[in-house]
Amino acid sequence: MLRLIIGRAGTGKTAAVIAEINEAVRKGLGGSMLIVPEQYSHEAERELCARCGDSLSLYAEVFSFTGLARRVLQQQGGAAAPWLDKGGRLLCMALALSQIAPRLKLYGAAARKAELQASLLAAVDECKSAAVSPAMLLAASEKAEGALSQKLWDMALVLESYDAVVANGRADPSERLDMLAEKIPTCGIGKENRVYIDGFIDFTRQEQGVVRALLATGAEVTVCLTLDELRGTDEVFSLSRTAARRLIADAEELGLSVQIERMDLRGEKSGALEYFTDHLFSYSAARRDAEAGEIRLSAAPDMVSECELAAAHALELVREKGCRWRDIAVAVRGFEDYRRTLESVFALYGVPLFTARKSELLQKPLPALIASAYEIVSGGWDVDDVTGYMRTGLTGLSTGECDELENYLFLWQLRAPAWEREGEWRQHPDGYGAAFTGETEERLARINALRRRLGEPLRRFARSARLAHTAAGQASALSGLLLDLKLNERLSDRAETLAAAGREELAAETAQLWEITASALEQCAAVLGDGQMEMDEFGRLFTLMLSRCDVGTIPVSLDRVSAGDFDRMRRRNIRHLIVLGASEQRLPAAEESGGVFSEEERARLLELDIDLGGAGDNELWREFSLIYNCLSLPSESLCLSYSLTGGEGAQRPSFVMERAAALFSLPIEQADMTAVRAASERSALSLAANADRDGRSRAAEEYFAAAAPDRIESLRRAAAQR
Repeated sequence: MLRLIIGRAGTGKTAAVIAEINEAVRKGLGGSMLIVPEQYSHEAERELCARCGDSLSLYAEVFSFTGLARRVLQQQGGAAAPWLDKGGRLLCMALALSQIAPRLKLYGAAARKAELQASLLAAVDECKSAAVSPAMLLAASEKAEGALSQKLWDMALVLESYDAVVANGRADPSERLDMLAEKIPTCGIGKENRVYIDGFIDFTRQEQGVVRALLATGAEVTVCLTLDELRGTDEVFSLSRTAARRLIADAEELGLSVQIERMDLRGEKSGALEYFTDHLFSYSAARRDAEAGEIRLSAAPDMVSECELAAAHALELVREKGCRWRDIAVAVRGFEDYRRTLESVFALYGVPLFTARKSELLQKPLPALIASAYEIVSGGWDVDDVTGYMRTGLTGLSTGECDELENYLFLWQLRAPAWEREGEWRQHPDGYGAAFTGETEERLARINALRRRLGEPLRRFARSARLAHTAAGQASALSGLLLDLKLNERLSDRAETLAAAGREELAAETAQLWEITASALEQCAAVLGDGQMEMDEFGRLFTLMLSRCDVGTIPVSLDRVSAGDFDRMRRRNIRHLIVLGASEQRLPAAEESGGVFSEEERARLLELDIDLGGAGDNELWREFSLIYNCLSLPSESLCLSYSLTGGEGAQRPSFVMERAAALFSLPIEQADMTAVRAASERSALSLAANADRDGRSRAAEEYFAAAAPDRIESLRRAAAQR
């Protein structure tokens, strides 16, 4: 049986599911499974454990679709082949393209361009997620015309060749859900199981195939979807409405009954937050009042000030409302633009913050060292490249030694001939015309010793890489450099130093670098093997491969403010939500361009019965659904803010802020940054110290004019002690 529970956000769909699972656990009935999005799985597990108690694991489990796939494939087989990571998949694409390059009409050059290989791999992922086969692409190619026909032809060959390469003893994670759907009929799921699916806006074709396979086993499948009604017209729910109709069609095709339960809509007594989300896209709603502080609208001068405003508001909530840090969340559409500023400002204000992210590997010192090594040997030992290599901190040179060698290199602009010459450097450390003394001879001897320590490993690497003509040989040459530098030990020592300094998250990231890089090298040698590859090409491919990898950490404390993009906001227990960047430039977010197929081509593909997404209004409705779901999360207060100025000049408030202002007759308040900064002990102390040093400091004068007299005196004493 298929059971659909529908209703607007916050009407109790998830609570009803958890209550049912709890009742089954209380009765000792096993077989309950809750399937949620990957990023919500941990939170859902905690929520279910809190309700059901310690005996939960005996009777119910929480999975994501990929988590369920891992479990079933371990039990039924199919998990024996090693799964490729992001870098390994890129290598398989490179190998696949090298085999079919002469047959490609548009993308023959992709076999030599790592960036184009990454773009084609993204297109392969789209095809697999949409359950589009090479045969479907070839059929569409015959019906299409011009460049689109050639693209479809090439993509059919690329997809077929990629699958053939992956099938040679490896497993592609993009096929995990297809394998799950095939294994479900024999994995033991049946009529005694109750499967609950919650937290999704809609489903990919692969996910839909898994749900259909679950229905076919006779399991009772309950799906919660956020929408007003099946026959409604509100566009914000159009994707969920389409998903519901597809599920109903699958169930009816299987001859199963369908039960639809609609959670009651809120009455007139609902709070301002519920009223806001219910009428966010309904412009005929009447105005009503909001409790003080329930909804706050603010404008800040710039991004930094906006982040300060968020930190001060978090401090205010903890001090005056008595909430915990974990009760507060910060959401930003396009979070990466705000990340560094937000982390720095929250650290300054003393607000513990955890950002839901995985750092790109290329931002870390070891990949930076590898990239610099290739730039040095390929670019003639350019001074800037050598300096970047030294400054990674992994070459064995101290900061002072790097300074001394760097000054000498910049003074004499020494390049490849100087580094490759066997004799000592004899240029005077102080420049032309300076006299040699005993002290300068000692300096020159130190510089030559530093030259040998830095240069010899690179020279050996350059010789090995130029002599190697296969991918395996290039991987061996690079591994020789890494071992020559003893990077495993140095990274381990750095991680211990960071941990001792209290920087646990950075220490955890550093500890992962060696294993990730070593695994990438092993995959290069195993996948590409004896394929012809020169040093420059291998360097570009390996650097791009590392760019596909990321490192993640878990929070060192559970009591922290969480921050992330709208699509990472899945927590159900958020009391206070702070939304930054609520400008019309960000909400809704602009559609991302790029990829193999343009928006116009995707629309044409829809006419050819190939749905890759990204065409028509669906992406806009998806964006509206994200906004709606995120803004419906807080239970007590919502703070919306935007920057008056940004990267593209002056900014205007988004429709979200204007709608809130219209619904509740609220002004968009200009942030008083003096009062904001006074909320933080650290920033206030900084102002007080500045005033003690310079009585003409305008910022300090403004602060002292606004602060209470007794607080001024305490801050002066604290600043004097510092």
